[in-house]
Amino acid sequence: LSDALRNGELLPYEIYRNSLRMDGQTLVNLEIFNNNADGGTS
Repeated sequence: LSDALRNGELLPYEIYRNSLRMDGQTLVNLEIFNNNADGGTS
């Protein structure tokens, strides 16, 4: 596992105090900016 981390094949999971960080693809999957049910904005 440590070799994979050093080679950049995997990224470590970092926990941030009292917060949650989400990347752009996660926000798209959660329909934060666009509602796929009716096409409206959230």
